[in-house]
Amino acid sequence: MKKFYSVVSLILIISSFLLCGCNKKSFTQPLLSRDSYNTGGSLTFIYDSQANIAYFGGNGEVVQYYDKDIAKGWTEKGCRVGVSMLIPNDLKDFKSATAKINEKELNSNDFIVEIDENTIVAQFQPIVNEEKNVIKIEITWAENSQTQEYKIIIKEGTLFMNE
Repeated sequence: MKKFYSVVSLILIISSFLLCGCNKKSFTQPLLSRDSYNTGGSLTFIYDSQANIAYFGGNGEVVQYYDKDIAKGWTEKGCRVGVSMLIPNDLKDFKSATAKINEKELNSNDFIVEIDENTIVAQFQPIVNEEKNVIKIEITWAENSQTQEYKIIIKEGTLFMNE
């Protein structure tokens, strides 16, 4: 009977290991910063590195409005804010990276930008407004790697520019 419980215990441990994603590769979680264009305008930006939350705006601050810009991948017009991060140092091939912004799936071509031969960043410029003031970003840097999560929160009292 002891053998039976040992086998069952081993099966449960292995199953929980596989289900929790513990066998997935882990990358250092990069810090968020404003994107190089300061998308959104002159907004207060605060990054909580413990919670991985970027806060934009504040009382009376205004998020800028942008038209469609296919060159930037913006297929919709609206108010935007922008964040970027260096890709993890230990990431060898970023071509298989994927991301989700509020459930919209992106491939690496949609968010990875090569600034120069030594600097590669991930950039996101989501549309924000009164109803869409919390943006969730999930990044998987490589196949079979752990997903990293970030949030962008537009602070209460922030205004949104009209067309």
